[in-house]
Amino acid sequence: MVAVGNPDTAAHVSTMVPGLNTELEDVPGLMLHRAENLQDVADDLTPEAGDVSVIAWLDYDAPEGYTDDANLSVVGHSYGSTTTGWAAAHGDGLAVDDLVVAGSPGTTVDHAADLHIDRRRVWAGAAPDDDVANYFPGTVHGDDPTALRFEANQFHVDTSGHGNYWEKDPSGLPSQSLANQAAIITGDYDYFDANPGALDHTSDQAAAGPPRPAPPREPAPYGPPPQR
Repeated sequence: MVAVGNPDTAAHVSTMVPGLNTELEDVPGLMLHRAENLQDVADDLTPEAGDVSVIAWLDYDAPEGYTDDANLSVVGHSYGSTTTGWAAAHGDGLAVDDLVVAGSPGTTVDHAADLHIDRRRVWAGAAPDDDVANYFPGTVHGDDPTALRFEANQFHVDTSGHGNYWEKDPSGLPSQSLANQAAIITGDYDYFDANPGALDHTSDQAAAGPPRPAPPREPAPYGPPPQR
Protein backbone atom coordinates (compact mmCIF):
# COMPACT_ATOMS: atom_id res chain seq x y z
CA MET A 1 0.00 0.00 0.00
CA VAL A 2 1.32 3.43 -0.96
CA ALA A 3 -0.52 6.64 -0.03
CA VAL A 4 -0.19 9.94 -1.86
CA GLY A 5 -1.14 12.52 0.76
CA ASN A 6 -1.97 11.71 4.37
CA PRO A 7 -5.05 9.45 4.66
CA ASP A 8 -5.16 9.99 8.44
CA THR A 9 -5.90 13.71 8.08
CA ALA A 10 -7.34 14.12 4.56
CA ALA A 11 -10.97 15.12 4.12
CA HIS A 12 -11.25 12.91 1.04
CA VAL A 13 -9.64 9.48 0.83
CA SER A 14 -9.78 7.34 -2.29
CA THR A 15 -8.41 3.82 -2.71
CA MET A 16 -7.33 2.68 -6.17
CA VAL A 17 -7.63 -1.07 -6.80
CA PRO A 18 -5.62 -2.15 -9.85
CA GLY A 19 -6.34 -5.01 -12.17
CA LEU A 20 -4.96 -7.18 -14.92
CA ASN A 21 -1.30 -8.21 -14.65
CA THR A 22 -0.47 -5.70 -11.89
CA GLU A 23 2.42 -6.86 -9.72
CA LEU A 24 4.21 -5.42 -6.70
CA GLU A 25 6.99 -4.07 -8.90
CA ASP A 26 4.42 -1.89 -10.68
CA VAL A 27 3.76 0.17 -7.54
CA PRO A 28 6.68 2.65 -7.83
CA GLY A 29 5.90 3.40 -11.47
CA LEU A 30 2.50 2.64 -12.96
CA MET A 31 0.30 2.62 -9.87
CA LEU A 32 2.00 5.53 -8.14
CA HIS A 33 1.86 7.59 -11.33
CA ARG A 34 -1.90 7.14 -11.57
CA ALA A 35 -2.42 7.84 -7.86
CA GLU A 36 -0.26 10.97 -8.01
CA ASN A 37 -2.16 12.34 -11.00
CA LEU A 38 -5.53 11.70 -9.38
CA GLN A 39 -4.48 13.19 -6.04
CA ASP A 40 -2.93 16.24 -7.71
CA VAL A 41 -5.99 17.13 -9.76
CA ALA A 42 -8.44 16.33 -6.96
CA ASP A 43 -6.50 18.34 -4.39
CA ASP A 44 -6.77 21.41 -6.63
CA LEU A 45 -10.57 21.19 -6.23
CA THR A 46 -10.48 21.45 -2.44
CA PRO A 47 -10.09 24.48 -0.16
CA GLU A 48 -6.71 23.49 1.27
CA ALA A 49 -3.69 21.59 0.05
CA GLY A 50 -3.56 18.10 1.51
CA ASP A 51 -7.34 17.68 1.65
CA VAL A 52 -7.10 14.63 -0.64
CA SER A 53 -5.24 11.36 -0.21
CA VAL A 54 -5.16 8.58 -2.81
CA ILE A 55 -4.03 5.11 -1.84
CA ALA A 56 -2.53 2.74 -4.39
CA TRP A 57 -3.63 -0.59 -3.03
CA LEU A 58 -2.39 -4.01 -4.15
CA ASP A 59 -3.77 -6.05 -1.26
CA TYR A 60 -7.52 -6.58 -1.33
CA ASP A 61 -8.03 -6.27 2.44
CA ALA A 62 -9.63 -2.89 3.12
CA PRO A 63 -7.33 -0.39 4.85
CA GLU A 64 -8.41 1.25 8.09
CA GLY A 65 -7.67 4.35 10.13
CA TYR A 66 -9.38 7.27 8.37
CA THR A 67 -10.87 10.26 10.13
CA ASP A 68 -14.50 9.70 11.08
CA ASP A 69 -15.85 12.37 8.75
CA ALA A 70 -13.67 11.62 5.72
CA ASN A 71 -15.34 11.28 2.34
CA LEU A 72 -14.39 7.78 1.18
CA SER A 73 -14.31 6.36 -2.32
CA VAL A 74 -12.87 3.41 -4.18
CA VAL A 75 -11.63 3.41 -7.78
CA GLY A 76 -11.45 -0.01 -9.41
CA HIS A 77 -9.59 -0.46 -12.67
CA SER A 78 -9.86 -3.47 -14.95
CA TYR A 79 -10.17 -6.65 -12.87
CA GLY A 80 -9.72 -4.46 -9.80
CA SER A 81 -13.25 -3.25 -10.55
CA THR A 82 -14.44 -6.86 -10.55
CA THR A 83 -12.86 -7.42 -7.14
CA THR A 84 -14.30 -4.13 -5.91
CA GLY A 85 -17.74 -5.02 -7.24
CA TRP A 86 -17.70 -8.45 -5.61
CA ALA A 87 -16.71 -6.91 -2.27
CA ALA A 88 -19.45 -4.28 -2.57
CA ALA A 89 -22.12 -6.82 -3.47
CA HIS A 90 -21.40 -9.25 -0.63
CA GLY A 91 -21.75 -9.08 3.13
CA ASP A 92 -22.11 -5.55 4.40
CA GLY A 93 -20.65 -4.10 1.20
CA LEU A 94 -18.03 -1.37 1.18
CA ALA A 95 -18.25 1.59 3.56
CA VAL A 96 -17.65 4.19 0.85
CA ASP A 97 -19.50 7.24 -0.42
CA ASP A 98 -18.67 6.68 -4.10
CA LEU A 99 -17.67 3.67 -6.17
CA VAL A 100 -15.85 4.30 -9.46
CA VAL A 101 -14.93 1.72 -12.10
CA ALA A 102 -12.84 2.31 -15.20
CA GLY A 103 -12.13 -0.14 -18.00
CA SER A 104 -14.26 -2.72 -16.23
CA PRO A 105 -14.87 -6.27 -17.49
CA GLY A 106 -17.84 -6.33 -15.09
CA THR A 107 -18.54 -5.89 -11.39
CA THR A 108 -20.12 -9.36 -10.85
CA VAL A 109 -23.63 -7.83 -10.80
CA ASP A 110 -26.17 -6.66 -13.38
CA HIS A 111 -27.37 -3.49 -11.68
CA ALA A 112 -25.75 -0.64 -9.76
CA ALA A 113 -28.20 -1.09 -6.90
CA ASP A 114 -26.80 -4.58 -6.31
CA LEU A 115 -23.56 -2.99 -5.08
CA HIS A 116 -25.13 -1.99 -1.74
CA ILE A 117 -24.67 1.70 -2.47
CA ASP A 118 -26.95 4.41 -3.85
CA ARG A 119 -26.86 3.88 -7.63
CA ARG A 120 -26.38 7.65 -8.02
CA ARG A 121 -23.00 7.22 -6.35
CA VAL A 122 -21.83 4.51 -8.75
CA TRP A 123 -19.72 5.80 -11.65
CA ALA A 124 -18.41 3.94 -14.67
CA GLY A 125 -16.25 4.94 -17.61
CA ALA A 126 -14.68 3.11 -20.55
CA ALA A 127 -12.55 4.24 -23.46
CA PRO A 128 -14.07 3.39 -26.86
CA ASP A 129 -11.04 1.27 -27.74
CA ASP A 130 -10.56 -0.41 -24.35
CA ASP A 131 -10.28 -4.10 -25.17
CA VAL A 132 -11.15 -5.24 -21.66
CA ALA A 133 -14.23 -3.02 -21.25
CA ASN A 134 -15.51 -3.87 -24.72
CA TYR A 135 -14.56 -7.54 -24.68
CA PHE A 136 -15.72 -9.10 -21.42
CA PRO A 137 -18.86 -7.41 -19.94
CA GLY A 138 -21.91 -9.62 -20.27
CA THR A 139 -19.87 -12.80 -20.00
CA VAL A 140 -18.95 -14.19 -16.59
CA HIS A 141 -18.43 -10.94 -14.66
CA GLY A 142 -21.86 -9.32 -14.78
CA ASP A 143 -23.35 -6.73 -17.09
CA ASP A 144 -21.56 -3.77 -18.62
CA PRO A 145 -21.46 -1.06 -15.90
CA THR A 146 -21.55 1.68 -18.55
CA ALA A 147 -24.80 0.33 -20.07
CA LEU A 148 -27.98 2.31 -19.47
CA ARG A 149 -29.67 -0.76 -18.00
CA PHE A 150 -26.99 -0.92 -15.28
CA GLU A 151 -28.20 2.51 -14.06
CA ALA A 152 -24.85 3.90 -12.93
CA ASN A 153 -23.54 7.31 -13.92
CA GLN A 154 -21.34 7.06 -17.00
CA PHE A 155 -18.53 9.60 -16.89
CA HIS A 156 -17.07 10.73 -20.19
CA VAL A 157 -13.72 9.26 -21.18
CA ASP A 158 -11.53 11.06 -23.69
CA THR A 159 -8.46 8.85 -23.30
CA SER A 160 -7.63 5.77 -25.34
CA GLY A 161 -6.69 2.22 -24.48
CA HIS A 162 -7.05 0.28 -21.26
CA GLY A 163 -4.61 2.08 -18.97
CA ASN A 164 -4.76 5.82 -19.67
CA TYR A 165 -7.75 6.90 -17.57
CA TRP A 166 -5.53 8.97 -15.24
CA GLU A 167 -3.30 10.73 -17.75
CA LYS A 168 -2.58 14.42 -18.32
CA ASP A 169 -1.87 15.98 -21.70
CA PRO A 170 1.67 17.12 -22.65
CA SER A 171 0.98 20.57 -21.20
CA GLY A 172 0.04 19.09 -17.83
CA LEU A 173 -3.72 19.60 -18.11
CA PRO A 174 -5.84 16.67 -16.92
CA SER A 175 -7.77 14.56 -19.36
CA GLN A 176 -11.55 14.75 -19.07
CA SER A 177 -11.48 11.25 -17.60
CA LEU A 178 -9.02 12.29 -14.90
CA ALA A 179 -10.87 15.54 -14.13
CA ASN A 180 -14.16 13.67 -13.82
CA GLN A 181 -12.75 11.20 -11.33
CA ALA A 182 -11.13 13.99 -9.33
CA ALA A 183 -14.54 15.64 -8.96
CA ILE A 184 -16.11 12.35 -7.89
CA ILE A 185 -13.61 11.49 -5.17
CA THR A 186 -13.88 14.98 -3.67
CA GLY A 187 -17.69 14.87 -3.68
CA ASP A 188 -17.85 17.83 -6.07
CA TYR A 189 -21.07 16.78 -7.77
CA ASP A 190 -21.82 20.37 -8.81
CA TYR A 191 -18.92 19.97 -11.23
CA PHE A 192 -21.13 17.81 -13.42
CA ASP A 193 -23.89 20.44 -13.50
CA ALA A 194 -21.33 23.02 -14.59
CA ASN A 195 -19.78 20.68 -17.17
CA PRO A 196 -22.64 18.91 -18.98
CA GLY A 197 -20.29 16.99 -21.27
CA ALA A 198 -18.57 15.37 -18.30
CA LEU A 199 -21.27 12.69 -18.09
CA ASP A 200 -22.53 10.58 -20.98
CA HIS A 201 -25.58 9.75 -18.90
CA THR A 202 -26.63 10.06 -15.29
CA SER A 203 -28.00 7.28 -13.14
CA ASP A 204 -31.39 9.02 -13.04
CA GLN A 205 -31.47 9.37 -16.83
CA ALA A 206 -30.72 5.67 -17.15
CA ALA A 207 -33.38 4.73 -14.60
CA ALA A 208 -36.00 6.87 -16.35
CA GLY A 209 -35.74 4.83 -19.53
CA PRO A 210 -37.68 1.66 -20.29
CA PRO A 211 -36.57 -1.46 -18.43
CA ARG A 212 -33.90 -3.32 -20.33
CA PRO A 213 -33.17 -6.96 -19.51
CA ALA A 214 -29.55 -7.90 -19.05
CA PRO A 215 -28.10 -9.87 -21.93
CA PRO A 216 -27.85 -13.65 -21.52
CA ARG A 217 -24.58 -14.87 -20.11
CA GLU A 218 -22.05 -16.06 -22.64
CA PRO A 219 -18.76 -17.87 -22.03
CA ALA A 220 -15.83 -15.47 -21.80
CA PRO A 221 -14.33 -15.16 -25.28
CA TYR A 222 -10.90 -16.60 -25.74
CA GLY A 223 -8.12 -14.16 -26.45
CA PRO A 224 -4.73 -12.95 -25.28
CA PRO A 225 -4.62 -10.78 -22.14
CA PRO A 226 -4.84 -7.16 -23.27
CA GLN A 227 -2.22 -4.61 -22.29
CA ARG A 228 -2.80 -2.74 -19.04
